[in-house]
Amino acid sequence: MGGVGMGSTRFGLVRRRRLVVAVVMSSVLALPVHARAENADEGGFWKEFGLGVGAVVTNVVYMPAKFVWATIGAVVGGLAYGLTLGSTETANAIWEPTLGGNYVLTPRMLAGEEKFSFSGAAETTPPATLSEDEAAKDPHIREYDGQWTQ
Repeated sequence: MGGVGMGSTRFGLVRRRRLVVAVVMSSVLALPVHARAENADEGGFWKEFGLGVGAVVTNVVYMPAKFVWATIGAVVGGLAYGLTLGSTETANAIWEPTLGGNYVLTPRMLAGEEKFSFSGAAETTPPATLSEDEAAKDPHIREYDGQWTQ
């Protein structure tokens, strides 16, 4: 009784395994050929696949680090805002670099096709240059490297 039932179940299990392996293998072998035909001029399926996997693996480390950096910046910026009695200039000097930037890396960023920034770009505007006549009118203007600035 035990021998007859075991043999037929084992044979059915082996057939199912072979069918699953055949379907998986044919899918794996057919996919790259199709993808290579579509993306031959763009660098190929494997390059895009590698960039995608690279983005996922990189984001496993990058996203938590960016989240911690932004959280610390938000807290410190809030403390600076409170300690300076509401100076948004001081708080923004902390918030912009820590809260700005990219929170997720994309395959295009890894390929160098898009710009990437961990921290936000701090706005730096060069001082306005003035003529000597304009500088003489305002007592707050000083000379710096041969140019009159405010």
